[in-house]
Amino acid sequence: MRHTINKYLKFEKREIFDILITVIIIGFIFSFKKWGTATFALDVGLINWFGMGLIALLALLVHLCVQKFFAIRRGYTIKYKMWIIGLLIGVYFCFISNGSWIFFLPGGIIFTAIAHKRLKYKQPAYMQKDAAFVSFFGPLSNILLAFIFHLIASAGITNILIQKAIILNIFFAIYTILPIPQIEALFGKLKIKEAANMDGFAILYFSRPRYLFALAFIILLALSLQHFTSWIALLLSLIIAAVIALAYFLKTL
Repeated sequence: MRHTINKYLKFEKREIFDILITVIIIGFIFSFKKWGTATFALDVGLINWFGMGLIALLALLVHLCVQKFFAIRRGYTIKYKMWIIGLLIGVYFCFISNGSWIFFLPGGIIFTAIAHKRLKYKQPAYMQKDAAFVSFFGPLSNILLAFIFHLIASAGITNILIQKAIILNIFFAIYTILPIPQIEALFGKLKIKEAANMDGFAILYFSRPRYLFALAFIILLALSLQHFTSWIALLLSLIIAAVIALAYFLKTL
């Protein structure tokens, strides 16, 4: 297994390009209001843009590395593909709201089966289940990363970057759990070979109760971290999300 992970846990050149463009745009969105106070200051703005870009890079790399790890264990490789329209929508919202509306749809992952690992499982049902399983760990990694930074801040080790890291990872988790397909891929005119939908799309497509649990847990934890200590927020979010998902499951029986 270690040999397999070392072999496939890597990023292609196109992925690296897409990752860089993604973090540059997200960093710009989060630093939009940080280009000086009373007057425009280019140097201040560039420093803040760079800082938010680094936080966005951490969030995206953790998101993807966790997904790649679990994909390999399931017999797949994945690659990241940015959604340029989703990112530009975020830039548009940023400009029309003067930086008050933080929104972005970064992109998604494309699955490829490792041939010698998936010989027995060619049925679409297996692919859907595995895609949902792997996709879930992306948003989960971001909300848990926000939880870790919240623990650090609660211990008294806090600064503006830690606070921004909490906020950015919360947004990353919430937006990637949304069940949004790359809309342009639904139309044959654009001839997109490989669509990389938001992670939530694969989860919802496979199982509504599982999606409801994931969505409720992420949103509840994001909200709870603002009002409770880290561990209480985590416990409450898990319990309430499980109850919501179970209630929905029992209702549909």
